[in-house]
Amino acid sequence: MIHSIYLIIASSGLCVLSRRYGEITFDEDLIAGFLTALKDFTTEVTAGRGVIRIIDMKEYNVILVFREGVMLAAAADKLDDKNIAMNSLEILVQTFNEKYQDELAKWMGNVSVFEDFSEIMDGQLKNGEIAEVPIKVPKLIKKIPKMAVKMGLMDEILSKIGKFCDGKRTIEDIAEEIGMPEDEVIIKVDDLEQMGWVEMVDPEE
Repeated sequence: MIHSIYLIIASSGLCVLSRRYGEITFDEDLIAGFLTALKDFTTEVTAGRGVIRIIDMKEYNVILVFREGVMLAAAADKLDDKNIAMNSLEILVQTFNEKYQDELAKWMGNVSVFEDFSEIMDGQLKNGEIAEVPIKVPKLIKKIPKMAVKMGLMDEILSKIGKFCDGKRTIEDIAEEIGMPEDEVIIKVDDLEQMGWVEMVDPEE
């Protein structure tokens, strides 16, 4: 679920349009000021070559898209497909710039000229549900013995990953907690599944 989305004009640092679809929301002025400053800082320290796309807030992600002076920021569930969400925001920014290019060229701060874009935003994002996809998480289906490694049942990495397979953590969560690349964790979880220790299930609440 994309809980909320904010459209910010970078030159002014103003949030000119926001939509709420879920529970996570921000103060419009605070989020606009923070993200504008963050963008400027990133541009400064990387000489314009770096860009922040996702801010990990532990419980959710803030996904950012910036193009031609317009920024979109969306608070999205961590289980949402980030690529789908990012692509949807990219399309929205492009559509906005094309629709309002004349107004933006002479804009004097009247946010009401952008109000009709809210319907386009709702439709494109399917009222916040655009990036929701069925995601499975690994769950241990039998307890790993303390002597599993010494008994030769698995190596230390498999044993360590297995302990994090609680039916709540995603592959991404596990990779972050143990400090391993996500693609390597995917391989290891698949090994555990093939060995009959783990199954992929719907995330538990």
